Amino acid sequence: MQGIKIDFIAKTIIITKAFKEAASEIDSEEYSQLQRAQKENPDMKVVLKTKNSSHHKSDYKGLTYDYMTRFIRIMDRENLLTFQDVIAHFEDFGYDSGKVYQHVKDWFLETYPHHKDMIVDSTPRRISPKAVA
Repeated sequence: MQGIKIDFIAKTIIITKAFKEAASEIDSEEYSQLQRAQKENPDMKVVLKTKNSSHHKSDYKGLTYDYMTRFIRIMDRENLLTFQDVIAHFEDFGYDSGKVYQHVKDWFLETYPHHKDMIVDSTPRRISPKAVA
């Protein structure tokens, strides 16, 4: 079934826009699939799949382990051990390196959602000559 997905945790039947359009035709295969999914899961809501536009791939450019480590070491030194523990936690549970990075990145962005602003805000400022006098 392409265009329809069951999320048992969120208790939702997720459909794409294209699937929704096709399911609007009563005699279509998509209509039958949606009816069957609703009948088999009566406590689930049907929701339209949305694109996660809050994050763009370019927002993560340069967000490497090295960047995250340096950021925490400079901006929040007390959290450096926690960061290393987060990495070790997912590695110890046998996640592959891509999944470990994804979880670590999510943790970092949740912990430091404004990391770029924090760097700018901590930049040393030029002292005005009048303020010195």
